[in-house]
Amino acid sequence: GDLFNTVTGEIWKSEEGINIVPCYQETKFLEFTPKDQGGGFVGELKANDPDIQKTERQGAKETLPSGNELVKSDQHYCMVLNKDGSSQPAIVDMKSTQLKISRRWKTQIAMQKIPDKNGVMRTPALFSTIWHLKTLEETKDNYTYYNYTVEKVDLVKDKNLFLDAKNFRSSVESGAAKAVPEIVASDEDGDEVPF
Repeated sequence: GDLFNTVTGEIWKSEEGINIVPCYQETKFLEFTPKDQGGGFVGELKANDPDIQKTERQGAKETLPSGNELVKSDQHYCMVLNKDGSSQPAIVDMKSTQLKISRRWKTQIAMQKIPDKNGVMRTPALFSTIWHLKTLEETKDNYTYYNYTVEKVDLVKDKNLFLDAKNFRSSVESGAAKAVPEIVASDEDGDEVPF
């Protein structure tokens, strides 16, 4: 249940978690060859691809007309706040059972309201809020696993952090920063592991 940064190798204990500033979010539809056929990433489908509407659920998997697996992934581009006051960009990838956490988090973000200088309540910029991300143990279908939990901490008060987060968002929007697809973990039966 510990959080692991696949780029830097850093590990954060599940009960401690990390503080993050969300900067950008996108939903991706990724196509994979089934594990029993060698596995592997095939490509990314556009959200309006007609094959997405033709998927069939087989157990915990969504199968495309081609027989390949479709994995929906919410990718949250964030700034991770380090204990020394520095920050670093990262992507929190949420798929499978994590999608319900992602939907809840996106709703919480959209519900944020703060007064502007005239006292009018407005939704703050995505990158102006700090959230605490950690994992909690869950059980489903006789599997015990850890899933994310996200709670609001505060508004970003450090000007440099605000600007770094804003610039990271701009980099993602322009295409200068992008995610590389991950391999989806499977258990011995080939079923997607729910984390």
